[in-house]
Amino acid sequence: MPNSRDIILRIDRVGSFRLILSDQIILGGPAARQEQGVVRILASLSSSHARIRRHAGGYSIEPLRGSVQLGSQVETSANNESRLLIEETYWGNKTQAMLSPEIGANLNIASLLCQSATLNITPANRLADQLDGLVLMESMILLGPGKNMHITCGHWLQSGALIFRDNSFRFCTPLNNAGVNIQSQSQSNQETTSIDQTLELNQHYCFDEIGFYLEG
Repeated sequence: MPNSRDIILRIDRVGSFRLILSDQIILGGPAARQEQGVVRILASLSSSHARIRRHAGGYSIEPLRGSVQLGSQVETSANNESRLLIEETYWGNKTQAMLSPEIGANLNIASLLCQSATLNITPANRLADQLDGLVLMESMILLGPGKNMHITCGHWLQSGALIFRDNSFRFCTPLNNAGVNIQSQSQSNQETTSIDQTLELNQHYCFDEIGFYLEG
């Protein structure tokens, strides 16, 4: 089982996503090492351009061998001036960081239940690894239809939690041993089957319309 190494989550009819389990992530250019916790971007960036850290209180970003400018939240219309970072700085939810004039990055902490976040690189086609998304996974990510999901699975009839604990993965649907009720109100009256399944790597799992594969 993994020990802070990256995992590829392939979800049927949705896409493939890289789960980065490390609390420290390096952002770099094409020459960056192909190893766990390193995100390679097809741009004129240093191999160790910037570092992201996850802390108890959130995330921070630090310029290493490249420049980082921190701006405003990506969903605001205000045209706030960005500031050039000279040291490790708190990186707020949905706040835009510019690694170069052409390359941006922001985090989306989808749920208050955990510190897991999606890492969005813009433009998206600049990622060296052609996947559908990057997730900085703490202890849990939420999957399913509706809002506040780390990965949206629109055809699922219910939401579920992929949990990483004690160096192993487990998948639970709402009102189970995950201890959270994340089922959307629109689905609350539908009859759904609860799931509590310990997962092995490199094995396909299918529960009615829910299907996925953890590759590592």
